[in-house]
Amino acid sequence: MKTLTTFIIAIILTSNLFAQTKKDTVRINLGKTEILILNDEEMVTIPDTSKKEISEVVDTTKSKKKIRKYNGHWDGTALLINNYMTKSGSFKLDVADNFMELNASKSIGLQVNFMEFNIPIIKNNFGFTTGMGLQINSYRLNNNIVLQQDSTPLTFVNTPTDIKVKKYELSTYYLTIPLMFEVQKRIRKSDDDVAKIETDDDDGSMLYFAFGGYGGVRIVSQTKQVYEKNGSRYKIKVNDDFNTSFLEYGLIAKIGIGDLGLFINYNLSPLFADKKGPELYPISGGICFTL
Repeated sequence: MKTLTTFIIAIILTSNLFAQTKKDTVRINLGKTEILILNDEEMVTIPDTSKKEISEVVDTTKSKKKIRKYNGHWDGTALLINNYMTKSGSFKLDVADNFMELNASKSIGLQVNFMEFNIPIIKNNFGFTTGMGLQINSYRLNNNIVLQQDSTPLTFVNTPTDIKVKKYELSTYYLTIPLMFEVQKRIRKSDDDVAKIETDDDDGSMLYFAFGGYGGVRIVSQTKQVYEKNGSRYKIKVNDDFNTSFLEYGLIAKIGIGDLGLFINYNLSPLFADKKGPELYPISGGICFTL
């Protein structure tokens, strides 16, 4: 019994001594702060330095580069010079067709292309372009003649000698629809130039080449004669088909940089309907301004 009592007293003394030399500690983590409770005597807060404060907010949003969409070169306007060739590909007309001799330098036409649709193919640098436009072809004749209405085949009469002809021309108006395949190539000089421009077509930086075909429906044909007689000036317009082809079709090729380009059209269909006039094939070319 004395031994047991001595053992219990030793345990109590040892526990008390341990408690004095090594205090119990309770750790509580609250966010970035750690709380220490030491032997129920006091509560001490110690900043948690193991976690660093984030001083900068990193914008992980990547700047998205604008992707250029394929944009063909059809809609816009064009000035063109009109001419025609014989079936053999000559600009020199047959003797029987000399009444249609042309003053090509004054045969000025106009295109107004008001509708465009684009179909991209590869990397937005290749694609098909179509749309709609109005083409006005003007053929200034050299001879002092007047084309006759409702004549098959087409005939003419000479103008009276007492009048002075200033201008006589045949004009055709066609509603046209093209189908062109177009190749485009960026022609930047440096990477700095690329960084300053949002789209590849800005500042005339896109070289393009297009080729394909077109078809058209005649809206109207007309002749216009301007002449002087006895000191007075007269202008006469006559609307008629003049046996011109109701449908036309042909080939087109274009090349340009940015909004400015050159083009050429060659009709595979004749100017006049079959056996209703000289067999002449229109050809035109000029400068175009696209939107």
